[in-house]
Amino acid sequence: MPRHYVRKTNAGLVSHIQMQVAVQAVQDGMPLRKAAEEYNVSKSTLHRYVEAKKKDPQKQLVPNYTHRQVFTADEERDLAKYIIECSDMFYGLSPKQARELAYDMAVENNKKMPESWIEKKSAGKEWLIHFMERNTTLSLRSPEATSLARASAFNKVNVDRFLWTAERKGQSNRSECFHHLQP
Repeated sequence: MPRHYVRKTNAGLVSHIQMQVAVQAVQDGMPLRKAAEEYNVSKSTLHRYVEAKKKDPQKQLVPNYTHRQVFTADEERDLAKYIIECSDMFYGLSPKQARELAYDMAVENNKKMPESWIEKKSAGKEWLIHFMERNTTLSLRSPEATSLARASAFNKVNVDRFLWTAERKGQSNRSECFHHLQP
């Protein structure tokens, strides 16, 4: 299946409210085929919902689109924030390390996860791709090693001193050369 599925038909695009009305009509005595035709729902799907409602009248007939989702939106936000914090401390994570971190987080929080995660002890590549799509502020690449001296030297005081010296020497008109130096 491609990463970005393009729907080819309108089958299955029935709202849960429309389905509930159709189920209620069948329960009130309308024939199944007529209810399916009148409310523009699939006959077999309507039959499945009617049978489910017979078994448990209290059951909500709402589609569950997140049944395979590992993390909640808040947990994903926390994971993205942690990855950004690591990067800010000059300890950027590679894609593989981010996948291992996601697996560790799922294990610690007793999340239901795919078997492949357990076998490989890391999240899948597809999960990471979709995680990156949902969190567009992230950029996971193989990080470059940064020495402690270089990391500690790149601070606001040193950058300001560099820019002040450059301006004093008459190079202020070449500020486009320094636009990447803002801390």
